[in-house]
Amino acid sequence: MSRYSTFDFHLHSWWSYDACTPPEYYFQRARELNLRAFAITDHHNNDALPEIRRVAKSYPEVGYLSGAELTATTPYGEMDFVCLGLPLEPTPEFAALKEEYHDYQRKMGAAISRRVEMLGFSYTEAERRQLLLQYRPEYTVEFQGVTHVRNEIQGEYLIRKGVAKDIQEWYSYLWGENRIPGLLPETPSADRVARIVHQAGGVVFIAHPFYYFNHADEARMDALREFVQFDGIECAHPIIPAEYTPIYRQYCLKYHLLSTAGTDVHCDPPHAHLHLSDGSDMADHLGETTWMEEIQERVNIYHG
Repeated sequence: MSRYSTFDFHLHSWWSYDACTPPEYYFQRARELNLRAFAITDHHNNDALPEIRRVAKSYPEVGYLSGAELTATTPYGEMDFVCLGLPLEPTPEFAALKEEYHDYQRKMGAAISRRVEMLGFSYTEAERRQLLLQYRPEYTVEFQGVTHVRNEIQGEYLIRKGVAKDIQEWYSYLWGENRIPGLLPETPSADRVARIVHQAGGVVFIAHPFYYFNHADEARMDALREFVQFDGIECAHPIIPAEYTPIYRQYCLKYHLLSTAGTDVHCDPPHAHLHLSDGSDMADHLGETTWMEEIQERVNIYHG
C-alpha cells in the first residue's frame, strides 16, 4: 500500500511569508504521484491564484482547489483555518478581507522591527526585505509589501546581530514572558472570517487542531465549532498523532462535518540548502480519498 494519499489540501508556496516553493513544483510533484487534486493554502492570502491558473494549463490532468490558510482570533486565542473553494474572482467582502490580511502582515513586520529597536538594536524595513528575498522572488514582495519574515531566518539574523543569545530568548521577546502586550497586531475574529468565506462560496476547516483542541477535549471542540461555525476538521497532518486521526474523523461524522488532510509543506527539495524543509513530502499523510470526494461535493476542483 502506498504511503501517499490521493490529495493534499494544505500546502504553501512562495506567496506565503515563510515559504519558498514555486507553485509549479506542486503540479510537477502531483503529476509524479498521480494525485487527483491539491490546494495551495498560503498564509493570510490566496495571492498565488493567478500564477496557479497560468501553470495549470501545462498540467491539465492535475486538479487544484483555490485556498488559503487564514489565522484568526477565537476565545481560545489565535488559530489557523484552511479555507477551500475560494472564488476565482473575489467577492467585494473577501477582497476587503484580503487587504486586511495584507495590512496585518505589513504591520506585523513593522511591529517586530519596533520590538528589536526597544532592545537597543536597529532592524529596518530594508533589512527585512533583504531577508525575504533570500527565499522568495521579488515580485511576491513587491505585491504584498515588506511583511514579517520566516521565524528561523529572522531569528538567526537577529542572533548574529546580538539581539538575543538564542532562538528561545528571541521568541520570549515576541510571544513569551518578555513580550510587550499590545505590540503585535491582532488577526480578525474567526467567526467573521468564516462568515465572509462562506458568503464567497468557500468552506472552512480548523487546521492541525491537536493543540487547538487540547488534544481531543470534546467540550472545547464543541465550543470552537459553535463560535467559528467551521465546516470541517483537518483530521490528518504531520503534527497530529496517528491515533487522533480516527477520533477527529468520528467527530466529523457525528456532526456532519467535512474532513481534510495535508502535509503543510513550505519548501521543496531544491531549496534544501536554505534549511527550510519541514520534513514532509506532498500527500504523505493519512487522509482518505473519501474525504476528498466529500469536499468535492461542496467546492469546485479545477483543471487546466
